[in-house]
Amino acid sequence: MPNDVVINWSQPVDIDGAHYPKDTLNRAKYAQYLSNFLASKGYDESRDGEDKKRNYVLNLNSEWGSGKTYFLKRWAEDLKAHHPVVYVDAWQQDYSDDPLMTVISSMVSQLREQYCDQCNW
Repeated sequence: MPNDVVINWSQPVDIDGAHYPKDTLNRAKYAQYLSNFLASKGYDESRDGEDKKRNYVLNLNSEWGSGKTYFLKRWAEDLKAHHPVVYVDAWQQDYSDDPLMTVISSMVSQLREQYCDQCNW
């Protein structure tokens, strides 16, 4: 993840047909921090062999109505300009008895869409 990702939520935006107002609670600074933090946890040229590849899992946990969807949708939209991003909403996409199939289906469809957008198909 490049360190030049700039998070600016000073303007409202529509994402997937939903309206997200400007960031009046100054949450963009947290997205900026997490973007930089995750960039520092990524691929590391200074390491040897398989140690170059590094993974990191981030969990966002908060009460219902605290703005998790707002935060993740806006952040994902900004990151899409630099990286492939998959957003899985377990509440809206719970159409299968197998949760793994929901995740895989979301990954395939969203990555295909992002790839095709880059190729201008």
